[in-house]
This record gives sequence, structure tokens and C-alpha cells, in this order.
Amino acid sequence: MRRASQTRAGRLRAGETLDRVCGALDIIQARDGYRFGMEALFLCGFVAGRAECVLDLGTGCGIIPLVLLWSGKARRATGIELQEAMCDRARRSARKNGLARHFVVIEGDIRTPPTDLPAGGFDLVTANPPFFEIGRGRTCPNAERALAREERCGTLQDFVSAAHRMLVPRGRLVLVFSPRRLESALQACRSEGLSPTRLRFVHPRADLPPRHVLLEARLATRSALDIEPPLLIQDADGHATAEFQAWMYPARGRLAQKPPPSPVRGVRVPSPG
Repeated sequence: MRRASQTRAGRLRAGETLDRVCGALDIIQARDGYRFGMEALFLCGFVAGRAECVLDLGTGCGIIPLVLLWSGKARRATGIELQEAMCDRARRSARKNGLARHFVVIEGDIRTPPTDLPAGGFDLVTANPPFFEIGRGRTCPNAERALAREERCGTLQDFVSAAHRMLVPRGRLVLVFSPRRLESALQACRSEGLSPTRLRFVHPRADLPPRHVLLEARLATRSALDIEPPLLIQDADGHATAEFQAWMYPARGRLAQKPPPSPVRGVRVPSPG
């Protein structure tokens, strides 16, 4: 990820930066507030196939839906986010990258989704839930970061429960989380009728323990769990692995010229331009 030039940044608001990811996407972020991490790109790289309608829970700056749309893994995306300022940045990032016709951002709480967000309307739900339970780890003094990092407004179970409500039968949930939450994540999925189908650990190097876990689960299926080879960020010489680089810089996909109808009630798809 690199910082875009001030000229390219255009109309940023005070306290914001414009950061380039995937070699082409410009993402608006708060300079001192919440900023996405590499785990968001790990999740995007882990998503298999192409989804018609994606829902991202706790979308933040919109990084996950925007990368999935840009790389051709999603035809339409919706993000739900509690914090008004981050909703605004996600919408402006979508416009800046020409993706506003394909991406709807809703301000709301994943625990009590807005009524215009239909149950059973999505074939893929993604989430990068807060890594820390309340009282575990250092408390972040920045309110925007704290809500994104700590389970103040939604637990891991809450995210899985929301996915259960929003998925079509056989739809997929894809999560990224800390390895110490693996047992909790598996239990949460099974309690909501989601069968874990794919699991992958992300290691800094082969000789170091994993830092992240990627999990796919399907609703209303009895599929077996496939434990995939780990993703290694660096090789033994300290160089970035080819697979890691491919996930950080995915190939540009073909954007749907006519995205499928939005499952969100009352949303009018704007005309091009």
C-alpha cells in the first residue's frame, strides 16, 4: 500500500489520507482514526469464485467490498457500518474509484440490522470482526479505532448470527480473525447452522506461529472442512512470497456492466456518470 499524491487525492477532508491498494484503488481513511490492515486483503484473497451479492459486516472504509468488486469477485456489494464518518468515507471511496453503482453503504448496527436490509438476500457475507474482547489487550484511546478493534458493539458471535440472517441457503460466510479465537469461531458457526468448509492460517514465515485465520462456512450444508496449506508472508530469506504478493496485488477483474438488482429495499441504482 502506498500513499496517493495530493493531486490525485482531490477533495479530502481535514484529517484524511488517500491510500492506494492493489496498485490502482484509492481508499479514503482517517489519518489518526481507524485504518484497515493487511488482514482485509487476506480475506479478499481467500474468497473463492465470484459472488452475485456480497454483504460486508462492519465495512469500515469499505476496503473489502471495494477490492472484491475491483478484482471481479463480486458483482454487487453492500456494507453495513455503525460509524457515520466511516460510512461517508466508504461512499466517497466508491465514487472515486467508479464503483458507486455497485456498492451500497448502510449506516447501522449488525446486531439490529435496518429493516431495508433483507434477510436471506446475499450469497456471500464477509467480516473482519474486532480482534479483541473487552478487557483483553491494551485499550485504544482513539474512539474510532477502539470500536473497530474491540468488541464494544458486536462480538464474534454477533457477526456470525448476522451472517446467518442475511445469507441465502448454501451461501458463504468468510471471516478473518485471531488464531486464539478459532474455537470460538467454529462454535459460533455451528450454533448458527453454518458448516465450516475451508480453513487457512496466515504465518509471517514458516518457522513462526500464525497471526491470522481465514475461515469459510456455508449455511444449511453438511460439507467437510478442508484445511488448506498456510499462506506464508515471507520466505526463509525474508522476501515476500509470490502468493502473498498476488493477494496484495490481485489481477483486475471484469466489472459487471449491469450489476444485479440491489437486495437493499428502497435503493435506487444511480445512472453512470
